[in-house]
Amino acid sequence: NPGGIHAEGVLAKRSLAASREKIAIELGCKAREVVFVSGGTEANNLSILGVMRKLQLLKMPMQDTHWIVSSIEHPSVLECFSEIERCGADVTYVDPDERGIISPEKIVAALKPHTKLISIAWANHELGVIQPIRTIARAVRAHTAETLIHTDAGQAPLYLHPHVHTLEVDLMSIDSGKLYGPRGIGAVYISDRTDLARVMYGGGQERGLRAGTENVALAAGFAAAFEVISKERLDESHRMKVLRDDFAKKIQLMLPQIQLNTDLKLSLPHMLNISIPGIQSEYVTLSLDSAGFGI
Repeated sequence: NPGGIHAEGVLAKRSLAASREKIAIELGCKAREVVFVSGGTEANNLSILGVMRKLQLLKMPMQDTHWIVSSIEHPSVLECFSEIERCGADVTYVDPDERGIISPEKIVAALKPHTKLISIAWANHELGVIQPIRTIARAVRAHTAETLIHTDAGQAPLYLHPHVHTLEVDLMSIDSGKLYGPRGIGAVYISDRTDLARVMYGGGQERGLRAGTENVALAAGFAAAFEVISKERLDESHRMKVLRDDFAKKIQLMLPQIQLNTDLKLSLPHMLNISIPGIQSEYVTLSLDSAGFGI
């Protein structure tokens, strides 16, 4: 227990601090801006509902608040906004264009004087399309400095440099399991200008925002994985892009009727989303499973 004052607890606390520092270095932020959680779902909940809860504690009526989210987010994000709507807030869902891109112009058009938070995933979890987070952030900042910007990083850090100040976001959700690290741990980057309230009650761990004894071993594995992928990022990105593009060409030759839903120039290099007209996806999935391919 890193909260203990015995010798073993002190060593555990030092290990946890070292892991936090390593992750902060990868994100280009201060160690105090990194809060450990159980994974991506909790990271999204703390980021989004933590903002709402803070406003509620400040006695702000939810009907006086406005929120923006893309319509193609992960369920762990969309369900948070469903809860925000249930509490009486106004939520705008922004649709992507035909390429799967959320345009900065659409986000700016959706802004209102009382917009509190915008949430857009860095790369879509099904299409792999990389969203122009930095451009969106700058467009928003040109109109207001008060609106917070959150991004669910997902698998993007595998192939893109996750420097939060370059992206100009206030909150970022990270899941260790998406980065070849251990399951059961993640982190939230919380900028110094962002004030959240806890959504889980208990002890005062993790700046009072995340109750529960910290998992020192998982944090160490998370930090180690992050260090490894950062060193391999460029080479692995090139390797996966070659494989993905080669597969896309071959499958189109084999099945001319196939439809590529992923824009190869605008997506993460390891993702390819396809449709085969006239065949149910469940049948394809089960057929591939019997051939040894897990989907």
